[in-house]
Order: sequence, then C-alpha cells, then structure tokens
Amino acid sequence: MSKPHWSFWLIGWLGLFWNAMGLMNLVMQMNGDSLANMPAEYQALVAARPVWATIAFVVAVVGGTLGCVQLLRRKSSSVPILVVSLIGTIVLGTTVFSFQSAVIGIAASILITLGLIFYARWAQRLGWIG
Repeated sequence: MSKPHWSFWLIGWLGLFWNAMGLMNLVMQMNGDSLANMPAEYQALVAARPVWATIAFVVAVVGGTLGCVQLLRRKSSSVPILVVSLIGTIVLGTTVFSFQSAVIGIAASILITLGLIFYARWAQRLGWIG
C-alpha cells in the first residue's frame, strides 16, 4: 500500500464524525428523557417510525461508523460496509417523506455515504487501502 494523501485522513475523519453524530442521534432517540426534550415534530417522526425502519436506522449509522473506522484503518472492507450503510439509509428514507426536515437529513446522508463509497473505491485503486 502506498502512503495516502493528507485529504484521505481529513475525509475519513469527517465521515467518521458525521456517522458518529448519527449514532448519537440514535442513542438519544432510544432514551425517553432525551426524546421528550426534542421538538414535537421530531417526537412524532420517531413515534410513527415502524420497527423495521428503526432497524434500518441502526444499520445505517452503525454501518457508516464502522465503514469509516475501516477506511481510516485502510481496510478494503470499508467499501461493502459503507454500501450496507447506504442501503439502511435508503430504507429509512422511505418512512420520512411527510417530515420535510427529515427528508433533507436523509438526502444529505445518502449523498455523503455515496461520496464515502466512491472515495473509498478510489483510494483502493490508488493503493491507499488494501
């Protein structure tokens, strides 16, 4: 493997930060006290979400976090893990169309995850991860 450009580390850490924020969001949603302090629209979104969508949320944020950890470890397994995260995000996205603020967040998550997948594949081709 060749030495990665400094931007590799920046992108990897930013991706990890983004996904860790999603993981924190998930933990806060699972905590009744934290959820009670969130805006009413957000509480309604969480209450209306079916169990399978919550599972998709877990897959999305845990997968994204693990995928970025693997990217920073320079492991090629980051690509399939990030793909699984993307699938979880898309599945979750099917439940939020009636909540405009959530649609924006899902769209951003999809774009960021796609970007991370393409970047990881590019880094693989350059020999930065193996």
